[in-house]
Amino acid sequence: MIVLSRALYRVRRMPLEGIERTERLAALQLQAKAWQPFDISEHAAHWEGDAAWLYAWDPRCLPARPAQPGPWQVLPECWLRPAAESEGLRVVQTLDGVEAEHWQKGQCTARRWWPGVINAEAEDWTQWLAAQGLAPVLPEPRTLQALTRPRHVALPLGAAKRAPEAAGAARAAGWVAVLLCGLSGAVGMSAIQAHAALRSAETEVQATAPTQQRMQQRSAEARALAGQVQATARHFDAVAPLPLLAHLDQVMPRGSQLRELDLQGQRLRLAVELSSDASRAAFLQALQAGGWLTRVTESRADGGPRHWMRVEAQLTGWRQPARPPAVPASGAARP
Repeated sequence: MIVLSRALYRVRRMPLEGIERTERLAALQLQAKAWQPFDISEHAAHWEGDAAWLYAWDPRCLPARPAQPGPWQVLPECWLRPAAESEGLRVVQTLDGVEAEHWQKGQCTARRWWPGVINAEAEDWTQWLAAQGLAPVLPEPRTLQALTRPRHVALPLGAAKRAPEAAGAARAAGWVAVLLCGLSGAVGMSAIQAHAALRSAETEVQATAPTQQRMQQRSAEARALAGQVQATARHFDAVAPLPLLAHLDQVMPRGSQLRELDLQGQRLRLAVELSSDASRAAFLQALQAGGWLTRVTESRADGGPRHWMRVEAQLTGWRQPARPPAVPASGAARP
């Protein structure tokens, strides 16, 4: 068993309450494929109520796997941490820093790590507290006794590792899958039901040969349901994930890479690895110039190297405006 110190992994919480329980694992697996914070990423995850915590690390930081057969398990250090005894804020000492946790109803709903001591006056600390609705206090970090067994059961995520040369294509495919999963879960289930009804009607026509009137009625009902689902799907398809990715690719500075994309309703979060000569201000201006994104701000959220730029924005609608996005005068955007 390998225990990862907090500095070696990234973590994010995935709310899944809007997805059917039978579909949540598949949705989480898609999220894991889309979230690649390292050039090569491995993942672990566990349930936490109606959400899941997803962890990622670079396998190149691990020691060589032993030659002898046996279980090989990589555990984030927080998996060996006991649950909080009370609700609210808990600050714990990690192997290489300090981590703050917010506990509600016996579940950890938010966490953030600092590599050293926390400055009670620092902006990142006060902003994190405000985001959780917590009072501006800084308790003394606690040193907890590690558990002898993991507190969580690892979920089967499959192979999530991506070679560097294929990382971009894998992330793009994963983003599209996640967007479609998050926005068209109900449509997808209805489509499956419509398809099943249509096949059932056709099978009945071939196998049982009922009266012509009943055959036509069943087939018409199934086709009408399929038509309704297709109309609804076209409405949801207006989200157009591929044009959204193309739009972002167009306005990103040359030499930059899109590392993370998260769309919740019309709220968009991005993490972009900027090129060395890119202007953060010009990038924010380019994002907002097209009219599709508003309230574009740079976020100070945890995770990722210092040269990553995290952005939060609001979509004005599911469709891209008819006018093309403006290109900054500096020419920093991609052609």
